[in-house]
Amino acid sequence: VDPRIEYAHFVNFHPGDGQVCEVNPPRFSWGYDPAVIPMEDHLREMLFTLQLSTCGDFSHPDLEIKDTPYNFYNALPVLDQDATWHWRVGYRVEREVVWSAVRTFTFESEAVEWDRTVIDRIGNYLKEHPRVPFSEDQWEKIRSLHHRDSVVVEVRDYAITQADKVLQKDWWDDFPKGDRERYKGGTTRFEGSKFYAWVGHGLETVAFAYKLTGDEAYAGVKERILRLASWPPGGFSSPEGMGLSDAKNATGITGNLSLYFDWFYHDLTDEERRLILNSIQWRLEHNVRYYSWKKDSLRGIGAFCSSHAYQDFLWTLPGALATYEHLSESREAIDLGLHYLMGVTNPFGPEEAWNEGMAYGGWKLATLLDTA
Repeated sequence: VDPRIEYAHFVNFHPGDGQVCEVNPPRFSWGYDPAVIPMEDHLREMLFTLQLSTCGDFSHPDLEIKDTPYNFYNALPVLDQDATWHWRVGYRVEREVVWSAVRTFTFESEAVEWDRTVIDRIGNYLKEHPRVPFSEDQWEKIRSLHHRDSVVVEVRDYAITQADKVLQKDWWDDFPKGDRERYKGGTTRFEGSKFYAWVGHGLETVAFAYKLTGDEAYAGVKERILRLASWPPGGFSSPEGMGLSDAKNATGITGNLSLYFDWFYHDLTDEERRLILNSIQWRLEHNVRYYSWKKDSLRGIGAFCSSHAYQDFLWTLPGALATYEHLSESREAIDLGLHYLMGVTNPFGPEEAWNEGMAYGGWKLATLLDTA
């Protein structure tokens, strides 16, 4: 048997054959291993075709998605609840299409309807700054609540306390001129990457307190954000797998920069916006196209999804959310991210044969929660 066809028949298809689904439409994903079914040389990525039919006649499918680059697809409308649905996936191989086996599914009588075509309209909701997590009107309401809401007071006081701790860090007054050197006390490449990750996190913390309070004691965050954004690719503050940064920690700087960009967009000059966007752009491009979403190896989330690829991708998504209308890389990341989160969500458990235990499993789900 041709191993490509055998693979397309048997490996990790959801929903499984004969499954009775509780959600309408089901969450679709299917197996892909580049060692078994390689992408064509003239393509940048493997392309798939998803077909659904109520009668099993795929010469005239009820729904067909051609040439999607993802092995999960979820921008789908609600389907006929009473029908038995047939579905299959085509893999583009050597200018031909290798088809999977045909699988069927039905719906429970009280299946929850979840129209996910919003994925195709997401740009309609990502147009104004700030927006992550609040619009400017919402920020104003939150600032006024601290006079009468005990929970908001607690959150506000916590944010201020954490920001004040950052202002006492050695690096705040002695901010690095670049990210090619290990900072004080760092002895390994891992420590170098981790140090700059804490810098990015600290700057986001101060920026949040500044946005929340307007206290000029935190205004110095701007010059430090701009300096960090000016550093070129390849240093310790770069995403994992790029130059000196061989640990996952600094990948989160994409989100740190992007949240500042979103919160203070109207306070930045055009030149300052371009500076920050340039840094976000190459960070997104590396992480999405060459690290986390890497379809020519088992590391990427499209195949098996290793631990770091999963976390790094989730840490990158807030950056794409905050810069969607400005960068094609952001739009690509959000499209991929929504299809993945709606269709797969996480690669844990028996279906994906990845059980990392209490510690690792907890951290991955914490990362998912942070991103949500």
